[in-house]
Amino acid sequence: MIMEQPPQKEPIPKKSVMVTVMFGIKDNQEAMVFKDKLDALVKEIEPKRYTFQINET
Repeated sequence: MIMEQPPQKEPIPKKSVMVTVMFGIKDNQEAMVFKDKLDALVKEIEPKRYTFQINET
């Protein structure tokens, strides 16, 4: 019986950078325009963890 090995996680980098930006928007469409631009900037960076949120107060 062969036991399957769980997929290996990528090693945690010894150094990393995190950028947090928050600003007002008119609507979700404006937020998505910004997200598309950000996607284009980071598309070649691997590995990465990417979080995008739209919040309402």
